[in-house]
Amino acid sequence: MSSVTRIWILGGLAALVAALGSGCAATGPVVTKSKPPSPLSPDQKAQAIAHFEGQRDNAQLQAALNRWKEGNMDACERALSSLVENRPQFVDARVQYGEFLLAKENPAAAAHQLQDALKLAPDRADIHHSLGVALEAGGNHEVAADHFRKALALDPENQVYQVAAEGL
Repeated sequence: MSSVTRIWILGGLAALVAALGSGCAATGPVVTKSKPPSPLSPDQKAQAIAHFEGQRDNAQLQAALNRWKEGNMDACERALSSLVENRPQFVDARVQYGEFLLAKENPAAAAHQLQDALKLAPDRADIHHSLGVALEAGGNHEVAADHFRKALALDPENQVYQVAAEGL
């Protein structure tokens, strides 16, 4: 074997050893000796679960509203109804379901959803206004007027609420 060939082979072996040493040509998983993450405290677990559920609920609500935008009213109603049934404390789902029922010209069912939402969030002007619309559509003008006034009191700068209150 010539000296050039020996140098070439030794150079190739040196490169291979260097590559193996750096992990570049490793054939198996690289094992590190880092510590596993610390376990979560009960409070941290509860917060993580609540955050996940909130994100999931918002995603389901957005999906239902997308069905409404697409004109798929049956799918929207099924999704909203299911969301309200499974997550009765989810105020925004109740409000959107109430708005949906108003759009479907079912003011009594809309008022029911909005009243339930109002029990959960009594200081939300948007719920008072929507409930006023539902009650007025159902013929209950006096109680509707009270909700229009309450919406305006909670958000006096809102022009929609101003117009609704002026029409009383």
